[in-house]
Amino acid sequence: MTDAEAAMLPPLEVVYSDRGEAELYDGYQWLAHFGFEVAERWLGGIQREAQIEAERLSGQGALRRPLAPNRPLGMNRYRVLYRTGGRNSSAWFIDYELRDLDADGVHDTLYVVGVYHARSARASGGADATEEL
Repeated sequence: MTDAEAAMLPPLEVVYSDRGEAELYDGYQWLAHFGFEVAERWLGGIQREAQIEAERLSGQGALRRPLAPNRPLGMNRYRVLYRTGGRNSSAWFIDYELRDLDADGVHDTLYVVGVYHARSARASGGADATEEL
């Protein structure tokens, strides 16, 4: 695919798996203990970061992205880092797959399979990291 063809692709649609949505909910509930504004800002940031990643991938064609260490064997599952603020702020991972939901042979969806804090066991491939999503 040429750069011109990649630039003409529509942006990827961002879709959350059931587990991805549940983890968004859990993260929101946890952060709400620190204040409603904190939780709202975090949720907006996670959603915005997923959308920005989808736009990057649409505009650039294929980009080299880090593979999630907790991906099932042989699966291309990628990871993007979201920070809630500055350099020393809380880090969260968004794990996603590129999918072709309309079966036309072209990836059209950034499918979010997980959202979790970087210090969680899942971040390093621990507890239930490879459970099918």
